[in-house]
Amino acid sequence: MKVMRIACLFIATGLSFAAERIDQPPLDAPRVTKTETFDLASRGTLHLKNSIGEVDVEGWDRPQVELTTIKYGKKDQARESETKTLDQVRVTADRQGDELTLSSEYPKRNVIERPVRGETNFILEYRIKAPRDAKLVIEQETGQVNIHDMRSDIRVTNHSGDVALVLPDAKYAIDAKSMIGSVVSDFPGKERREHLFGHQLEEAGAPAKLYLRVGFGDIIILKIRRPQS
Repeated sequence: MKVMRIACLFIATGLSFAAERIDQPPLDAPRVTKTETFDLASRGTLHLKNSIGEVDVEGWDRPQVELTTIKYGKKDQARESETKTLDQVRVTADRQGDELTLSSEYPKRNVIERPVRGETNFILEYRIKAPRDAKLVIEQETGQVNIHDMRSDIRVTNHSGDVALVLPDAKYAIDAKSMIGSVVSDFPGKERREHLFGHQLEEAGAPAKLYLRVGFGDIIILKIRRPQS
């Protein structure tokens, strides 16, 4: 079962991110890697807008956001076309007060050649380190979202793809819902089945809020397991 497979990956790798990827680039595919650093207060907000592909966010102690983006071409294109496509894939930063917004721009899909929503001729990965106490907002188009060791409010919407969180052992107000998929959680909450394929988990009364919405995919919320001394 896919949910259990992802959960086992978290545990087996010492609670690192799930290794399952939506797509694997060919070995000879063009690749562009870029790393940038932005200041962000520990209580600020990190907002990912229009992200696509695989997003990994990990909490750390610095008052900064480190963003590494990795862009790949796909093997079904000529090399010149791949390079042109990657040049059109951009992630830009904008600051408004205590909120840092990272917006993604990329070529729109061709509904005739690629009728599936979110299907692209490139692969994009985000590797992000952010202050643990920062609020997190992710508006994902499609793909996997992995979040590790963040302690404040988290809001994730994803049209298609799994959302996996590994969080400190604390109390959370949880509002998690998958339209087609499952919600699996180490944290308590009231479960409810929605129609034939949907699943929802709710828990109130805690200061840290988790608002998670997935159209097609699973939601996994796990506790960080600290090694016993």
